Parts: sequence; structure tokens; C-alpha cells
Amino acid sequence: MEAMIKAEVIKNKFKQSYYGGWGIEIANNLFNENLYYTCKLHKEKVDQLKKDRLFNNFLKIRDTLKSEVFSYLSCNLPIDSNTVHVLNIEFNLKSSQIKISQSLVKASTYFNVSDDLDTFGHVKLLIIKE
Repeated sequence: MEAMIKAEVIKNKFKQSYYGGWGIEIANNLFNENLYYTCKLHKEKVDQLKKDRLFNNFLKIRDTLKSEVFSYLSCNLPIDSNTVHVLNIEFNLKSSQIKISQSLVKASTYFNVSDDLDTFGHVKLLIIKE
């Protein structure tokens, strides 16, 4: 967030200078509004968890989830491109208890489509465009 704030200052200085179009273009590319607001939202969530004294429990749940998912997937390698990793997570943030169930399912079964493969060797999925 600090980098984005500094980028905005640089951007404003470039706009007021004689560097020409290239200077303004560089300055405009320094500030990424999506990154700034994503970081801001993340910081607000972390601050709220800390305020509610739940941040450490959140970290425990996150670490357990990461460990179990990595372990499960590692033990099932290689996984072909027509397989879906199904993950169900139940957790209680206050107690930091977590229940994880995982399975590998054929993509055709998961999406309830034919086993026929496209020219790239993937299950054909029906894509509806609006």
C-alpha cells in the first residue's frame, strides 16, 4: 500500500513536469488501483481478526489447511488434467477446529458431462455465453 501511495505521488509530479507523454505513461503504470484496494481490504480483515482476538486461530486453520491439502495432493501425484480436486472445509474460527475432506474425481463425473475429449485431450465442458 505504501508503494502505491508513493507511486501516486510520483504520478502527480510527472503530470506537472515537462517529461512529455512517456513520463505520464510511466507514471500512470506505477499505480495499480486493484492492487492498492486488494491490499487495503486484506489489511482491514487482518486488523479485524486481531481486534476480535481471532488472528492466531485463523493462522492455525490456514496452516492446517495448507499442510493437509499439500500432503493429500502430493501423495496422489501425478494428477491428470481431467481430474478435479474436491475440497470441503468446515471450521470454527473461535475454537480453530477444522475438518477437511478431499477427493479426486473424474472431471466428467464432477461436471456430469460426457467422457469425450476435445482436441487438447480435455473433457468437453458446455460453456454458456450470455
